[in-house]
Amino acid sequence: MTITMDEKWQSGGLSLFSADFTAILRGTDDYVTALTEAAGFVPNTFFNGVNLLYLTNIGKIERIAEQTWLVPFEYGSAQAAQQEQQKNGESDFARSFEIGGGTVRITHSKETVNSYVPSGQTATDFEQGINVTETGVEGCDIYAGPSVFTETRNYSSSTHDALCGVLEELKFHVNSAPFLGRPVGTVLYIGASGGFKNLESFGSVTHKFLYSENVSGVSIGTINSILKRGHDFLWTRSKEEVDNTTKRVKLIPSQVNIERVYGYLDLNNIPNINSY
Repeated sequence: MTITMDEKWQSGGLSLFSADFTAILRGTDDYVTALTEAAGFVPNTFFNGVNLLYLTNIGKIERIAEQTWLVPFEYGSAQAAQQEQQKNGESDFARSFEIGGGTVRITHSKETVNSYVPSGQTATDFEQGINVTETGVEGCDIYAGPSVFTETRNYSSSTHDALCGVLEELKFHVNSAPFLGRPVGTVLYIGASGGFKNLESFGSVTHKFLYSENVSGVSIGTINSILKRGHDFLWTRSKEEVDNTTKRVKLIPSQVNIERVYGYLDLNNIPNINSY
């Protein structure tokens, strides 16, 4: 059966800068075919006698009988058409952030400000150890940790499977190259969410990252010039030593280790991530 489309009687409205119509498409039982054929029938422009209007949207088609569909479509100014195109284009993006984070446990402070003991006694120097006991350095929890930021991008729905494959490979990796203005080692890619609806040309994906700064020149006890990248793990080994002044056994840092616990990859390979 030949597919035809004609304007519905009393189909819509008209103004100086917009117009909307409804057509009736006949000749197919298939949703995808109906929508595809409707897009081919609808003209890209419409002259209302005063202004040339541009197609801004083909609405949701509705099946009203066997092989019969209602097809709504709208026209607007050139600016409105451009805005609609940008809305549905790959260049769309969004950004958000959350400065701060949770808590982390530290075993040594940046500085011991003061120590107080009974009159006539001398304080033991624990070399910045926090909550030092006879058996270990218990430390304390402080507000610290990485900051969260997200990046949202549109993508062509035809590339959905390929996109997911790339993101699966990159997840839980740290940036091996400068990324969105942030230095190597500071950004951890922790995942993404998104998708597209049936028949849509574009989908949306939101990427989630953790940012933690690189630090250098850190001192723990008498160990100096410590360098730590943002998502590496620092831990301290302590040893017993007799304080020469108080003659008490104390635990002092004897070794600081920096461990690389995540792999490094170039996060710039996330599709469309550097498009604005």
